[in-house]
Amino acid sequence: MSTVLCDITYGEKAKLGRYKMLQGDPEVMKLLTNMNGEQIVLKGGESEGDSVYLCTDSKTFEIRRLETTNSCLLVKKTDEPVDREVQGMVDQTEVLERIPANITTQLIAKIKSSASADPVIKRTKYSTEGLQSTLYGSSGEIQKALSESNAVNIDDVWSIADPTAIEETLESLIRLGDSLMDLQDFTIDEALEVLGEYHSDLDVRCCVKAYCCSKEAEGKWAISHQKVACSRANQLFTVNDTWALKDFMEEWISCCPAFMTPTVEMLRGHAITNGVDTARPTISRLVASKLPSDPAKRFRVLFAKCKSWKQEDLLPYIEGIVGPGRTQQQLLSRYTRTFNIKGVKQLVAF
Repeated sequence: MSTVLCDITYGEKAKLGRYKMLQGDPEVMKLLTNMNGEQIVLKGGESEGDSVYLCTDSKTFEIRRLETTNSCLLVKKTDEPVDREVQGMVDQTEVLERIPANITTQLIAKIKSSASADPVIKRTKYSTEGLQSTLYGSSGEIQKALSESNAVNIDDVWSIADPTAIEETLESLIRLGDSLMDLQDFTIDEALEVLGEYHSDLDVRCCVKAYCCSKEAEGKWAISHQKVACSRANQLFTVNDTWALKDFMEEWISCCPAFMTPTVEMLRGHAITNGVDTARPTISRLVASKLPSDPAKRFRVLFAKCKSWKQEDLLPYIEGIVGPGRTQQQLLSRYTRTFNIKGVKQLVAF
């Protein structure tokens, strides 16, 4: 291969520090060069040593500063071997890394810190706009966290009830609501009328959001059998992390409302069964949200817990790490292999 030489000279504006270089993997750079009108906001860095975050409307990146001993010289790109001038020099590179969204944890901590029973203590009350400006995350991730959390907005202020109060309100909803209103078709106002004598407005609204499903087109709600059943299962798992499946099902059915029929399938993403083809199968708590956010680490944990999985059982555990360039199928192809075990299609570690 022949070598073509050209002269590179320093231009008049070639000063150190005039430019900053952004570095990221191809996925990150593709996102930033195809924004389609999205806004970029920098958050954090209020004091020395604080992390800085670059947030688009839908994604969040952490910025790390990488200092090099050798300066990079910037010249205009050309396909021809012509003489060129150095336009600038860079001695620091800003490295962009997509970070796992922990927005829900931040959000709940902020909202809880705004609550105080002591009227002397002045607390910040957070509106949606206030949370957008203080949380280190994209607007889309914050909106998703608000939707998925049990927080409710009353008079443009976000609040969240105490978990114990939410559970007590659920007991009242099941006991009173089943006789005084249709639990599969009710409005917030109906719930407040039935439960308002015993529980606060906040407790009722948070309970409905936590354990019911919204019928948005109708402005009504329906109690979720799966959410209530999962709550009862979690109470059992606080006693033991692992149960004999037969004993667990007996206890679980007995503590669920009579109009609900709990099934193991309801616990996908919350618990796993082992040894179902043996004389003494077990069930153990395994919560998807508690697993590592790094895909390789997550799959190692999953296959350490269970050597083979049905696809429908595994998918709830990888939903949280799906993202741009990382679809469910791509994750499965990279980290699993398919085998037929006793005539049943199973996924094992790659």
